[in-house]
Amino acid sequence: MKKFLTILILGVLLSCGELAQADDITFTSSGTIDRPQVWGHVNVQNNGTVVNMFGGQVGNLNMYNASTFNMSGGQIEGFIHTSNSSTFNLSGGTIETTGFEFDGNVNISGGNMTGAGKFANFPAGGCVVNITGGNLNFYSLMPYGELNIYGGLLNIGNFGWGGGTTDIFGYGFNYDPVGQVLTGYLSDHNQFTINQLSSFEYQHINLIPEPASLCFLALGGLFLRRNCKK
Repeated sequence: MKKFLTILILGVLLSCGELAQADDITFTSSGTIDRPQVWGHVNVQNNGTVVNMFGGQVGNLNMYNASTFNMSGGQIEGFIHTSNSSTFNLSGGTIETTGFEFDGNVNISGGNMTGAGKFANFPAGGCVVNITGGNLNFYSLMPYGELNIYGGLLNIGNFGWGGGTTDIFGYGFNYDPVGQVLTGYLSDHNQFTINQLSSFEYQHINLIPEPASLCFLALGGLFLRRNCKK
């Protein structure tokens, strides 16, 4: 029994230290990341470089120039930074990031992302972030550039306005100024929550009703108008 426990503990320690001891890699031309690859730091450079991640593990990710990183599987554990005109696409896999800061474009349509650090976008590279799906839990969300939220399971612990534009598409919006909480449903009918949202920061979020909601509002207005004529 003692021998079994010793082997188990050694296995856990080795797996935990795997990323810390992993080699780094720099992509200057297109490539892939898949099982059983384990990389510490991944750097993606040069215009037109496309890296597809189907599996495996990555510590930190840094993107430069007009490069593209497509993640549909695997796991990233650490800091993610995109710069210039780079594009990060997330459709699957798991990200447990200690921070996500970017100047490039980001499209999130799936996957699981948990951020213990700050999730921030900066407008230096004309940054646009589109969130249409995925399971996203951010400790802090701070938009400096353009942020569009259409769908997904979204839970934000703290929202800090950085001077950017935030558009949330959905319905059933409700803001509690005392509790500083914004709730509602996104266009894909998933409920969302934004905590620690001050009245000042709330004024800088654009809540855009989905087309179905606009139709109901129009029909409601028409109904009231007919009743008034009576």
